[in-house]
Amino acid sequence: MTNSKLNFRKRITTTKLIVNTLDTGCKSVGEYFCLCRKKGELDTGYHYFITEGGFIEADRNEEAIAGWNLPDNETSIYILVNGKSCSDAQQVSLEELLSTLHNKYKDVKE
Repeated sequence: MTNSKLNFRKRITTTKLIVNTLDTGCKSVGEYFCLCRKKGELDTGYHYFITEGGFIEADRNEEAIAGWNLPDNETSIYILVNGKSCSDAQQVSLEELLSTLHNKYKDVKE
């Protein structure tokens, strides 16, 4: 987790798991965090970052609201898949993460 010193407000409920694909140009969540900080953000705004190699890296505390600039940030867990498209390794990791989160958050609809 890149921002362990920041405490964000906790979500009251979790109704969505939202996956975004973005080519950040970064190899890790740490690099992306530094890029976001240079742009004036507090952090990445995402709960999870999946590297191009398919590694899942936790970022924002899972119970916290997502970044202020993300829609449904107060009720959603956000996952960033790094790259122009989802590789086979990323797809496997994403499916495992989504399965784990669906089992943990029973109210998730999407």
